[in-house]
Amino acid sequence: MTKRAPRRQRVEVDQDSLAAVTQAEPPPPRDATSHVAAGLAREQATKERESERKHPKRPSEVIRKGRKLTTTFSDFMYVDRLREQARTWQWFAPDGRRPNTSKIIEFLVTHPYTLEDAERGKIPDEVWKNWEPG
Repeated sequence: MTKRAPRRQRVEVDQDSLAAVTQAEPPPPRDATSHVAAGLAREQATKERESERKHPKRPSEVIRKGRKLTTTFSDFMYVDRLREQARTWQWFAPDGRRPNTSKIIEFLVTHPYTLEDAERGKIPDEVWKNWEPG
């Protein structure tokens, strides 16, 4: 058997501060202790979410945290088309295997081109080959 890590002592937080933090609203400015309690509640909620993970966060997840956006398409055909275009342009995820559809979507959102333009080769080579997000 492996030895278990000692349990951490829980911090008691008032319900107003906890509700404000979980709804992403700052607590009402009553006094300094309410801000401290809100900070503790925020830390406690983050630690609980992290403790539920099976594996620790990868560095890419830490960096990506504030930028994440999930897109749902009306038809799976669009996902296949985006992946195919990423393969055509050789835009791959950091692992070098998966097509980087996020980069394709970001490119199409920030430039006046459509997926159809990309598939037909209507985007000039110098535009997309030299483009880097951010």
